[in-house]
Amino acid sequence: MTSFEFVVGERYTNDIGSYTVLGLDMSKLLVRYDDGRESTLGVNTQQNIMKRRLREAADRARLLKKQVDNEADRVQLAEAARKANLEDGWFRGSSR
Repeated sequence: MTSFEFVVGERYTNDIGSYTVLGLDMSKLLVRYDDGRESTLGVNTQQNIMKRRLREAADRARLLKKQVDNEADRVQLAEAARKANLEDGWFRGSSR
């Protein structure tokens, strides 16, 4: 994953909360959290946090897509079973 770049005036979120970047240099960010607190944060640490959060969001999106795809497959199979005049009890896996 490439380097994550911060922009003065933009909002980001870390494990503490959401904040706005007030200033930055090569290694530090001056930020203001939503509750008004200001803090100086390490750029590298915040980049790692942002990268992790982006990975987690991508993982959640992949899982959701898989769930949607699985549901679509289940619906298609159920429709195929109905078209083939199979009994619902058999299709749902009940023993006979």
